[in-house]
Amino acid sequence: MFRFENSEYLYLLIAFIPLLLWVIYAEKSRQKQRNKLIEKELFDKIVPKFNPKSHLLRNIFIMLTFIFSILALANPQWANKREKVKVKSSDIFIALDISRSMLGQDISPNRLEKAKKTIEKLIDRLKGDRIGLIFFAGDAFMKMPLTTDYATAELFVKSANPDLIENQGTAIEEAINIAENGYDEKEKHQRAMVIVSDGEDHDGNAIAKAKEAHKNGMVIFTIGVGTSKGAFIPYKNRFGVEQYKKDENGNFVKSVLNEELLNELADTGGGKYYSILEGDKIINNITEQLEKIEKREVEQRSFTHYDSYFQYFLILAIISLILTFMVTDSKLKFNGINKTLTILAFLFIAFNLSAQSGHKFRLEGNKLYKEETYDEAEVKYKKALEKADEYKSNYNLGNALFQQKRYKEAVEYYEKALKETKDSLIKSKIYHNLGNSYYQQKQFDKSLENYKQALRLNPMDYGTRKNLVLTKQILKQMKKQNQKQQQNKNKEDKNKEDKNNKQQQQNNQNKQDKQNQNNKQNKDKNKEQQNQSKQDSLKNKQQQQQQQQQQMNRDSLQNIPDSLKMTKEEILKLLKAIENDDNDIQKRIRKRRQSKRKEKDW
Repeated sequence: MFRFENSEYLYLLIAFIPLLLWVIYAEKSRQKQRNKLIEKELFDKIVPKFNPKSHLLRNIFIMLTFIFSILALANPQWANKREKVKVKSSDIFIALDISRSMLGQDISPNRLEKAKKTIEKLIDRLKGDRIGLIFFAGDAFMKMPLTTDYATAELFVKSANPDLIENQGTAIEEAINIAENGYDEKEKHQRAMVIVSDGEDHDGNAIAKAKEAHKNGMVIFTIGVGTSKGAFIPYKNRFGVEQYKKDENGNFVKSVLNEELLNELADTGGGKYYSILEGDKIINNITEQLEKIEKREVEQRSFTHYDSYFQYFLILAIISLILTFMVTDSKLKFNGINKTLTILAFLFIAFNLSAQSGHKFRLEGNKLYKEETYDEAEVKYKKALEKADEYKSNYNLGNALFQQKRYKEAVEYYEKALKETKDSLIKSKIYHNLGNSYYQQKQFDKSLENYKQALRLNPMDYGTRKNLVLTKQILKQMKKQNQKQQQNKNKEDKNKEDKNNKQQQQNNQNKQDKQNQNNKQNKDKNKEQQNQSKQDSLKNKQQQQQQQQQQMNRDSLQNIPDSLKMTKEEILKLLKAIENDDNDIQKRIRKRRQSKRKEKDW
């Protein structure tokens, strides 16, 4: 197998068309100017050794120098070794309902056209798996066996129409039976079937057949085409006029989506039901579900080693450059065009030699990489980049850094490689490795985006699809975990806030109680002080009154005439007499009380 390792350099050959025209134009202009200045016969006599073809020949050699240099840069290679490579794939049958009810226009433009567009998108996403096609209405037949010829599959889908089957109906049971017979009997797993139908006029054994097929290892997915409102069934009469189907009583027949049947089919078959109204979401969901199905390993032969032949073209470029100097004459020297082209040829060959030197370092790095001495391979790749900055050295250097778990540095070189190539397959590999690098750094959002970019460029890459599903699951788990953590945090914050509020209320209550107690104590103290003050005031008043009374008594004693004044002894006798009188009065009172008591007793 032949290839160019650096095919992007071949685009430089396009530049030779305007360059060649410019050289031809310049050569003719120079000849015209010379003929204007001097006649040809006279010129031949003056310069007898001049070869008029020397300039053209020199320019041809310079052009050949450029061409051989470009081919050397592109590095033609020939494969000399093939190895068996194992890839994983699933076997998937797509069954399309082409009955006339699928012409209903409750979905724009109609059910069948919408179903075909959806299947085409699904086939595009299932590249890498084997796909088979089954068409069914009242009968069913296999339109295409399991294959990887996706272009033919899409062509068959586009050509599907109700005229392919005469009997009308929805023979889902027969379609499942054909799919079962279409699988390899040795493989009891990795089987899947996608039924695209409106579910109208189904046979009664479809559910039982789906259950049996699931036991034999088949997973059945269903896509419902239509709406619950339904639509009339159009057809063209013998005059080509479009009419709508009627029943025996002359009433228009309305076709309604049978979601109940399709749901039951999917549940019984171990798959899921989808409505075609979900749009592209169906494709994403079905491909994710199909990724979970166990895949079978298939051996393919692939070229793994190529011999390079750039050196032969480099030698031819050098020979052409040497011949450029050899084609000359003794009288004339190089003109401006010759000098410019020659200098450019020198520079181009120098660049070529530098690039091939970088190629040598890259090959040495590849050898060390295979020996798993990644640090030494890193050194070689960096030397290759010093010679020529190309995507392969950047890509390989990124791989070497990745193996050393220096993921951040690996991302830097992968991104450089991404800018330097336009090859979609190479870009898909770089995006895949970028996704792995971000995955290792736990930047799952960036990882997911790079896996998606890789699959857009190469939908057949099973490894990327598997990583994509895994990353989605991790992001989903992280989202649930973050939501749970946020809920717990909100709960903790709420509990903490409630506790703080309660504590604050308790503190405020304690503060209020203390304040009330202090107020009460102050009030009691003030009251006590007021009572004490009142008592002191009353006492002072009593003392003052007593003093005043004493003073008055003294004054009254002083005012008593001497004739009324009594001696001490007289006073004592008077007091004694008063006391005796008092005792006598008490005795009389007691005698009277006793006499009254006796009268009462009687």
